Amino acid sequence: METCTHSSALDGTRCPCSEMGDQYIKGPVADDRWLPVSAGSECMLQVQVSHRDPRHSARGGSIQALAPHYPKPKDESWFLVLGDREHKELIALKRTGSMRASCRHHLTFRAPQEAGRVIYTLFLLSDSYLGLDQQYPVYLNVQPAGSKA
Repeated sequence: METCTHSSALDGTRCPCSEMGDQYIKGPVADDRWLPVSAGSECMLQVQVSHRDPRHSARGGSIQALAPHYPKPKDESWFLVLGDREHKELIALKRTGSMRASCRHHLTFRAPQEAGRVIYTLFLLSDSYLGLDQQYPVYLNVQPAGSKA
C-alpha cells in the first residue's frame, strides 16, 4: 500500500471564518507537490488535523462543542471527504471520532486506473459548527501500473 502524506497540517490557518478568499491555487503547480502513485494501487492519505485554539492543546481528552441547546454534552467530530470534483465522484469518506488537540487520520482509496495527473479535493467538514468547513487540493501524479511510483 502506498502512503501519500498531505504536505501541510490542517490547522485552521485557512479557515473560512478567519480568512475569506479563494481557496484554489492559481497558476501552475510545482512538480514537488504532485504525489506519485501507481495506477490502480491502493493508497493511504495521512492527514494531520490540529486544533487552532491553544487552550485545547493543554487538555488531554476530547474537545466538547459549544452546543447549549443540545440535550447532552456533544464532542466535536469531523468528516474527512476525498472527492473528484471534475467527475463529481466520492473517493473516500471517514468520520473522525472525538477530536483531540492534534490527531492524525488515514484515508484509504484506490488510485485511478488511467495514468496522468489528477487533482482530488480533501474536504474537512465539521458536524458541530457551520462555516468551519475547509477544502484542500490533493495532487496525484498517476503513473502506469508497471512503473514504480
